[in-house]
Amino acid sequence: MTLREIFVLNDVLDNEDICFLPPLSKLEMTGKSYGEAKAALIKCGFLKNPDEFTDTGVLATKMLRDYKQAKKHVKVLSLAIGILKNEKAVLINEIHENDYEISLISTKNIVSQFLESFYFFKTATESKTLTEIKIDSEKLAEKYPESEGNLRLESKNERGSTDEMCFFINNQLYIYDFMLKTLYPKSHEDIISLFNERLVIS
Repeated sequence: MTLREIFVLNDVLDNEDICFLPPLSKLEMTGKSYGEAKAALIKCGFLKNPDEFTDTGVLATKMLRDYKQAKKHVKVLSLAIGILKNEKAVLINEIHENDYEISLISTKNIVSQFLESFYFFKTATESKTLTEIKIDSEKLAEKYPESEGNLRLESKNERGSTDEMCFFINNQLYIYDFMLKTLYPKSHEDIISLFNERLVIS
């Protein structure tokens, strides 16, 4: 689905912006573009006609509602995740530019699945000599222009927001906190702990 098609589904709910997606409120939706989005939803099986959902469309709208009502939202790469109860989550994945799919997933093994996808989490070692460093994000890019792998992790809930990046260079794992503007050397276990903390409801 494109953002315009998501706009149509969202219009049935509250028409408010969706966490970690580009602001729908900034879309210039004319009567024509709204009609074109509905036509696209009919073609892909979400609408029977301009005024009636299919079962697939009802399910997608329900998942979108559950995502918006989630107690915690997390963004990893192109994945926006709404964490629900009972080890469930709604995933909105931008598989291509302005091409999204929405699905219900299990969070039971989600941390190990993420970390298995990035080899550097398994090969890095922990340094006992490095200490945390206060540094602006712009200077961070200058200091470490060629990291061998990185993974940005953002989260939002009713208690606040986090914005961190895990990256690997010279066989060392780091976490950079964009809000505190601080770089921390970390171990593999630290990264696992961070992901577990971000990807659960607490």
